[in-house]
Amino acid sequence: MARIICLANSRRPGGRCVAGIDTETGQWVRPVLKGNGAIPDRMTLFGNHQLVPLDIIECDLSAPHLMTKYQRENSIVTSSRFRLMGAVTSSGVLKYCSEKSVILHGHTKVVEPALLDGIAPEQWASLELRRLPRVKFEPDDKKPGRWLASFRTGGTSGASYSLRVTDPVAEERLKGGEDLNGEWLATISLTEPISYSEYNLPALCYKLVAALMPV
Repeated sequence: MARIICLANSRRPGGRCVAGIDTETGQWVRPVLKGNGAIPDRMTLFGNHQLVPLDIIECDLSAPHLMTKYQRENSIVTSSRFRLMGAVTSSGVLKYCSEKSVILHGHTKVVEPALLDGIAPEQWASLELRRLPRVKFEPDDKKPGRWLASFRTGGTSGASYSLRVTDPVAEERLKGGEDLNGEWLATISLTEPISYSEYNLPALCYKLVAALMPV
């Protein structure tokens, strides 16, 4: 049984993408259904409480038969429910923040699958926690009703990013007109390869802002 500090409960096709830190190992884990399927909404509801970042959950997990290089943190859920055990404060997860100059294998919003093919499996990563001092939110012109988060790592000399937001709570607040610009803890997630034939784009792995937490 794993005890996990939830650091994302974001939307994805078919349900939810849940991810967090295993409190025993200090490593990232992404619970998925067999076949890397999305977590059903019902598994992230505890009465009237929807699972949110910084909640602590327990669940039964097993290693997948085949590790995917695109999301090596995936583990298979072997029970039908999560158990809500409590919560931590944002200060309790700051030690897990990355301070690398670039996010998830590069300084752009995408990663080419060939790049992952060229590095050792222990270097694969699809989840990262960041403390971002200045985040600016703006509507996504290509996806009506969606939002982009723009920020820079490492101060003025770092890499700049503009990534799609998939945190459903933040999306609703932004749609409601709230000004969320400012400092955040953010979980960045890397998708499996996605191709957009309408834009004549090859299959690429996209970086997303999966969760936003106050510092």
